[in-house]
Amino acid sequence: MKRYVCTMLALASAALFAAPAAAAPPTGTRVDLSVPGLSGVHAPMRNESARQGINAFLRCSASIDRPRAVKVLKLAYRSPEQIEAANKFIPRYQYSESGRADCFSRLGNVELGYDPVVAVGTISEFFILNGFDANDVDRITQITADQWQEPELTPSNSSEAFGMCVAQAQPQMIYDLVRSVPDSQDENTAVRQLVPMLGQCLTDGFEANFDVPGLRSVLAFGLYRTLEGASSVRRAAG
Repeated sequence: MKRYVCTMLALASAALFAAPAAAAPPTGTRVDLSVPGLSGVHAPMRNESARQGINAFLRCSASIDRPRAVKVLKLAYRSPEQIEAANKFIPRYQYSESGRADCFSRLGNVELGYDPVVAVGTISEFFILNGFDANDVDRITQITADQWQEPELTPSNSSEAFGMCVAQAQPQMIYDLVRSVPDSQDENTAVRQLVPMLGQCLTDGFEANFDVPGLRSVLAFGLYRTLEGASSVRRAAG
């Protein structure tokens, strides 16, 4: 887990593909929920979920520095290059005339930590919710067999293949998942609905050992890659 010193209260993401971490200390942020591009209601000051705080921070980070966030998502899922890029992903804060960062109020120097693979999924969520809508998600079912063979819709590795397979079969369920607040009842419901659908997308050689943050990450990235790829294919077709 990468750690930085920044203007935010301490946050820690749940461990990915591993045993649950020890209980985190009280967490929270003062994310400005009115900032355009910060999707959903994420107010961890009223909760004890570190996942909600890190989700809010990373979505807001993507809104501050979209070009660098997009570069993270252009790399193969969980590849060494993507892990390195996600580890380095921290926004170059842009300050308003009042001297306050776009997304955060000034809280002094404190420590922030996040899992880079969870970060990839959360950045994917930001671009899904701020670049596409429910109609785009519904149109995934209209992608033809020939279009699925296009380079834009070809997964780079087995992890991407799994996420994109589920996105092809159950795009709306993943959309419901990424719109849910971490550690909420909505997230639990979305996960329970998705789990029985995963078996059809598991192939030989793919290690299916997910916790909730890991599953949310791979499916969010799979849905993003599918939506982005389908959009590119349609543009190329005129």
